[in-house]
Amino acid sequence: MYNNILKINKENTKGITLVILVVTIIVLLILAGTAISLTLGEDGIFRRTGEGAKIYQNASENEKIELDKVSNYIDDYLNGNKKEDEEKLSQVIH
Repeated sequence: MYNNILKINKENTKGITLVILVVTIIVLLILAGTAISLTLGEDGIFRRTGEGAKIYQNASENEKIELDKVSNYIDDYLNGNKKEDEEKLSQVIH
């Protein structure tokens, strides 16, 4: 009797295992499709990263220009051109 129960369980297990395998493959395909579209899509991670790099580069260049202006104004101020540079420096700071 115990052998009959084992045979029935083995047969049922094979069927359930096949169904679980098919469901698992379908879920993995859905996840893979979603991941690929999020990565390579029109508004994907790679495109946003490229745009972020361009924005950072532009901001970095603008900041360097402004810092150079302030540095030049401070140098001129320390070297004696105080009246003109006070006005320029106040414009740059504000």
